[in-house]
Amino acid sequence: MYQQLIEEAVREVQLDHPQELEEKREVKLKIDTDAFLPEYYLPEGGLRLNIYRELSRSKDVSKIDELSREVVDRFGKFPDAARNLFDMVRIRILAEKLGADEVNVLADRMELIFTSDHAGRDKMLSLVARSDGFPIEFDASKGVTVRLSLKKKESWEKRLFYAEEYLGAVSGALLEIS
Repeated sequence: MYQQLIEEAVREVQLDHPQELEEKREVKLKIDTDAFLPEYYLPEGGLRLNIYRELSRSKDVSKIDELSREVVDRFGKFPDAARNLFDMVRIRILAEKLGADEVNVLADRMELIFTSDHAGRDKMLSLVARSDGFPIEFDASKGVTVRLSLKKKESWEKRLFYAEEYLGAVSGALLEIS
């Protein structure tokens, strides 16, 4: 049944926006902690699937914030894994806006990896220039990698918040983090 729902969702997107499928880039996302909707928090499988679907389709941080408020209002405070999931979706959206191909959020750093040329050299220089006040490293040996240090952040919640704050600052987005 789960596979059938996924296939229907894919067909729906293909019918609604066939040209967007060809243009759409997926940002690879890696996180070194749990990021999911626990069954004990949202026991209804169909509802969990609908929320995952909304999270995967969203291209706007404000929509994620709105969905987050709705879920918390209905089911109570997020467990850590659910909060991490919503934070990671915000990070993915902001990274897509910057043109990143990959985002790795590790215990001690966040890496934005630009392997293709669609981001452009000027955009990369602008990204680095807007990083004032954030402890970053810049590596252009294989594509371009920007590393943000997360070493002084004690919890995953603080690490992810700081990563979102950085991405919001460099992308010019105003984050409304609840």
